[in-house]
Amino acid sequence: NYDSPMNREVIQMQNTPWQKMLTRDEEYDERIINRYRMWRERFLNEEYLLNYIDETIAFLGDAVDRNFQVWGYTFDLNMIEPEGRNPRSHEEAVEQTKTFIVERGRWMDEHIETVRQYGHPSATKRYNH
Repeated sequence: NYDSPMNREVIQMQNTPWQKMLTRDEEYDERIINRYRMWRERFLNEEYLLNYIDETIAFLGDAVDRNFQVWGYTFDLNMIEPEGRNPRSHEEAVEQTKTFIVERGRWMDEHIETVRQYGHPSATKRYNH
C-alpha cells in the first residue's frame, strides 16, 4: 500500500471464510505459532536476513549503479505518501528495509501468541451466524 506504511504491529490474516474457519481450531493456531518460531530460528532469523541482504548487495556489485544509469533514479520521485517515507538513495532504501525487518520480527516475537485469540471460544461465537 503506497498510501500508508505497513503496520508493523499487527498480526494479519487473510480475511476469507476458510481462514476464519481454520483459525477457529486451537490446534491450527498452535501450529501457526510453532511454525513461526521454527522459521524464526533459521530463515526468518534477524541475523540471517540482514546478512542475506548484505550478501546480495555484494553479489550485485556495480550492477545496482548500472541499473540506475539505464533506467534512472526512482529516488527522485515521490511515489509513497507521506513524502518522508520516500528513500532518496539505494542505501537509504536498504536501511528502511532492514529497519522494518528488525522491528517487525521483534514485534512478532512478542505477539505471535495472540493468534490463539482466534481459537478461543469467545471468538468462535462471533463466526457462528
